[in-house]
Amino acid sequence: MKSVYSTPVKTMADCKYDYTCFDYSLYDKDTFAFETSRGCNQNCKFCLFKHNILKFKTEEKIIEDIKLLPSNCKYVCFTDNAINLTRKHLDRVLKIFSQYQYEWWSYLFVHTIKEEDIKRLIELDNELIKAFEDE
Repeated sequence: MKSVYSTPVKTMADCKYDYTCFDYSLYDKDTFAFETSRGCNQNCKFCLFKHNILKFKTEEKIIEDIKLLPSNCKYVCFTDNAINLTRKHLDRVLKIFSQYQYEWWSYLFVHTIKEEDIKRLIELDNELIKAFEDE
């Protein structure tokens, strides 16, 4: 897996806190960070971040953001706390990203993942699942 780097922004005044603020012409890498949700509802005892507020992007917004990724994008690194915070969100993300040819990886909560989810992730050739299979 390639390293993920910060994406240059035009100026902070131009940034609307979505992918339109990035100037991809300044970026020559092929791995891009991608966010579909913010927050977490798990309240893990070891976690430093205690954010119970969850915000999910809509299916339309996720697709809109995918279309803003540059043509040299090969890898997507989800920056979400975990893409399986809720069943509905995991289903949404897997449905959308199955339509695109990006390799991707993400964090998952193992205590909430189901066997059928693992099968779906393997079918999508997810890097995270590959790592577990290799062990």
